[in-house]
Amino acid sequence: FSEKSEWLVVGDGSLLNGVPFAGLPDVSGPPGRLIARHTLRFLPSELLLLVPAAERPASSFLGVADPIYNLADSRLAPHVREAESSEDGASISLARLVGSEKEIRTAALLSRMSDEELLVGTRATIQNLRKSLVASPEIVHFAVHVVSPAGQAQEAALALSLKHGMPELLTSETIATYHLPGSLVVMSGCFSEPGKTLPSAGLVGLSRAWLLAGADAVLVSAWPTPDDSGRFFSEFYRHLQANIEFKPAVPLANRAAVALQQAQLDMQRNKDYSGSPSFWAAYNVVSKE
Repeated sequence: FSEKSEWLVVGDGSLLNGVPFAGLPDVSGPPGRLIARHTLRFLPSELLLLVPAAERPASSFLGVADPIYNLADSRLAPHVREAESSEDGASISLARLVGSEKEIRTAALLSRMSDEELLVGTRATIQNLRKSLVASPEIVHFAVHVVSPAGQAQEAALALSLKHGMPELLTSETIATYHLPGSLVVMSGCFSEPGKTLPSAGLVGLSRAWLLAGADAVLVSAWPTPDDSGRFFSEFYRHLQANIEFKPAVPLANRAAVALQQAQLDMQRNKDYSGSPSFWAAYNVVSKE
């Protein structure tokens, strides 16, 4: 098995959920980490090996970033701010992700898709997202907060802009109703990978929901990562585009795994915080096969 360049990993059991495999030492070869000789993809359950491949999606990029999380946000019109603040119920404020818009704009540019749409600020809503997904974009990139009740990782949701004074939550149940065949979904928000491991079903969470919606692969983070305008994802998309140009027949999930491996190797060579596994090993590709 150590000679195989492509690894599919099913972390069977809660102890293996969130293990940073990319940063582990490769004890079967020359000194180094697993990503030096292997591309890694993670399956929530081996049952997903039986899911047939989806049709090829449209060559377009959809980005969702920098939602309105606070009624004091200057991007809210005064009458909208007043209407939102007058709604009944508690108000929850999340920190604004200042670098997230730059992250998706850079990602859209480097992806070189034929078309792009960015849902930023007041446009980062579930209603707008649902409309945009009708076109089945090839890449969907979220740079938003991921929230969940304490101790209930399977209930994690993507936090979009305020609605009735509260961030609108995109839950796994809602995601699973979408139709997103053959796409790559990127969730750069903190803790977008964790879920709950159930007997026979495997890992249940946001990544599993996107796969149920038809996505070929989901790129997730296993722990908090900095809001640094997508330094890591600039490298990822640069390699992903190169893989598309030179290996167009290779499935998107495979290209994403190779691009992730190459981006992590690039980061590993850096002399600052980004060279530490605590930064680059947070990211994994979850796929169906």
